[in-house]
Amino acid sequence: MPETQYNFEEYDGKSKQAEQPFITILSNGDRMNFNHATFDLLGQPGAVKLLFDKRNVAIGLRAASDEEQHTYQIVKQPRAASYYVSARGFIRYYEIDHKVSRRYPVKMVGDVLVVELRGAFEEVGLTNSKPKTAGEMLMDSAKLLLTSVQRTQNLNVMNEARSFQQLIEEHQMTQEEIARQTGIQQSAVAERLFLLKLPMEVQELIEDGKLSLGHAVALRKLTPEQTIILATRSINEGWSTMRMREAANQLKGVNEND
Repeated sequence: MPETQYNFEEYDGKSKQAEQPFITILSNGDRMNFNHATFDLLGQPGAVKLLFDKRNVAIGLRAASDEEQHTYQIVKQPRAASYYVSARGFIRYYEIDHKVSRRYPVKMVGDVLVVELRGAFEEVGLTNSKPKTAGEMLMDSAKLLLTSVQRTQNLNVMNEARSFQQLIEEHQMTQEEIARQTGIQQSAVAERLFLLKLPMEVQELIEDGKLSLGHAVALRKLTPEQTIILATRSINEGWSTMRMREAANQLKGVNEND
């Protein structure tokens, strides 16, 4: 028999988890920690700009020079291959949940490092706890999403609609289950999901607060073109919800006769 040939590599003390880029939002809400893999993704800058996407509920970090305004210094932690950014004001301004420390995976989109707060995460800093499975992390994500929806003052109706859709698609929840978990009536859940079927131009009007939920719901059963026309007219002419319903009903009657 031929002699087995071995090709050993020396273990350098790293863990597979440590090689994956992540950001941890600490429970004290003072800063965001990240590992060397994340620092490398950013290009090892001395500072970053902190960004927030309200529509997708995501944090963004963009590498910046020290000379730019509104930047945050990256600090290397002593005796550790990790870094942090002081972000107390940022975390509180956008009301980012920090009741417990949470570790999120990150990705680069263009020149921005993205942290999806509605995505999977792992609670860290807990004693005597086993690593969480992918299913448990997904459940944590669902709970966080439900908590965000329950705090309706932090979400406009379009964000609520996207959150409900995410619960349905990623967590297989029904409208009835969402209503029960959030305390929102099932009809209200259905109304918000309807908004996602509207033309993007109309969704943006709702997002910007120019068109109310009541006005938008009146646009059911209209064609995309009719929806855009009525939404625009209602804003320009200051229509009430009742006036919107009347105009929409007139068009629906025309559609049915056709």
